[in-house]
Amino acid sequence: MAVAPSNGLRFVAVTRRGYPGSTPFSDSETSVATNGTVDEQTSFLIQRGVEFNMFIHNFSKKFGLPALSKDKTRGGFEVMGWSLGTFFALWTVSAWDALPRTSRIVSGLR
Repeated sequence: MAVAPSNGLRFVAVTRRGYPGSTPFSDSETSVATNGTVDEQTSFLIQRGVEFNMFIHNFSKKFGLPALSKDKTRGGFEVMGWSLGTFFALWTVSAWDALPRTSRIVSGLR
């Protein structure tokens, strides 16, 4: 993280829901996550991926992040996770089809 600015990178860390300082899960969301059917839990996870994608979409619009260049050497963004956060990174990618087409901002994946 310390070398990101000197290399033209912006690092944004997101605290996932349910952790201090983040949006708590509602009682019904917690119930689905812990006791829901497989279909309900799958939907729950897809919605978490949609939340992260919408954050990326809104953040990139608000701060004018450049789109990925045609040669893929400038612009764009990457998603990564640490520890349990890797699952959220995977859900972010797996929720792609659930997004409105106008929110799909990754060049080459439209």
